[in-house]
Amino acid sequence: MILKSIILGVLQGLTEFLPISSSGHLVLVKDFIGFKSPGILFEVFLHFATLIAIFIVFAKRIWKILKSVFTARIRIEGKHWVVKDENLALFFYLLWASIPSAIVGLLLKSSIEKFFSNTLFISIMLLVTGSILFSTRFIKIQKRSEHNGLSATLIGVAQAFAIIPGISRSGATISAGLWAGLSKEASVEFSFILVIPAILGAMILEAKELSLTIHQGLISIYIVGALTAFITGLCALLFLLRIIKKGKLHYFSYYCWLVGVITLVLELWIR
Repeated sequence: MILKSIILGVLQGLTEFLPISSSGHLVLVKDFIGFKSPGILFEVFLHFATLIAIFIVFAKRIWKILKSVFTARIRIEGKHWVVKDENLALFFYLLWASIPSAIVGLLLKSSIEKFFSNTLFISIMLLVTGSILFSTRFIKIQKRSEHNGLSATLIGVAQAFAIIPGISRSGATISAGLWAGLSKEASVEFSFILVIPAILGAMILEAKELSLTIHQGLISIYIVGALTAFITGLCALLFLLRIIKKGKLHYFSYYCWLVGVITLVLELWIR
C-alpha cells in the first residue's frame, strides 16, 4: 500500500501541474494498470498537498490579492466603478474567470462524468490537448502583464473546457492567456491562482462523502501519498515555470500526442 500511495502521489503531483491532463492520466492508470485510489480521504490529502505547493510558489502574489480586498479603494467616475489597485482588479478577474467552470460543473456534471470511463474518448482529447499546446509555438509572445475582460473570459472558458477528461487545465488556460496577449509570466500565474477555488471546491465535495470513521492504520499511507504529491508537485510546478519562460510550452504536445496515439491504438486493438 505504501508503494501504491507513492506512485499515486507522484502521478498527482506531476499531472496536476504539467500540461498533460491529470484526469486523463488517472483514468488511464486505473484502466490499463489497475490502480485505484485507496479512498476519498486519500484524494483529499493529495489535493491539499498540491494546493500547498501553489501557495508556496505564488505566495507573494496571493498575499497581495487577499490584502487588496480589505485595503484597496474603488472610486466611482461617472457611471463606472474604477479599480486603481491592480491586485484588486486581478481578484475580480479571477472571480469572473471562475464562473464558466462553475456553471459547466453544476449543469453538466453527470454528463461529463460518463466520459471518465471512456478511454477511447480520453485518448482523442489528449490529442486535442497536444494540438492546443502546439499552437502556442505560433504565438508572438507579448509583454503585457495587465489582465482585462477578454483575457479573463478566454482563460475562464478554457478552464471550463478542461473539465472534460483528457484536456489539460493548465495547458488550456496558459495557452488561452498567451493567445489573449498576456506575457508568459502573467498567463501561468493567473492559471495556477485560478485553480485554487477549483481544488478547494473538489476537497469540499470529497469531504462531504467521507465516513466519520477514519482507519488509523491508513493514516501513514495518506501522509506518505500527500508528501510525495507535494514534493513532486512543487518540483513539477517550478520545472513548468522554467519551460514556459523559455517559450517551450509546445514541447509537452509531443508527449500528449504520443500517449494519445498509444492509448488509441491499444483501445482499438483491445476492442
